[in-house]
Amino acid sequence: MTKAEFIDTIQKALSSRNDRRCTKREAEATIETVLGNIRAAVAKDGHFSWRGFGSFKSKDRAARRGVNPATGEAINIAAKTVITFKATDGFV
Repeated sequence: MTKAEFIDTIQKALSSRNDRRCTKREAEATIETVLGNIRAAVAKDGHFSWRGFGSFKSKDRAARRGVNPATGEAINIAAKTVITFKATDGFV
């Protein structure tokens, strides 16, 4: 599923639950709000759990060497913090 398809799905679901039609822009804003709140919670506490869905955690990635696929040149990749997701057992 692409982001556009996901936005369409959310738009249809929100429109069917309200007495007015939800626009694609409103559906996208809703998704961005949810994801932004998850990012903020992970940044603040280091994790976010959603019972029945899964958990998000921050993880530090060490600096490493990589290769530029276009040129084959060795490059240094800086250390960074990323968000990981683990689905609840039996979710899928």
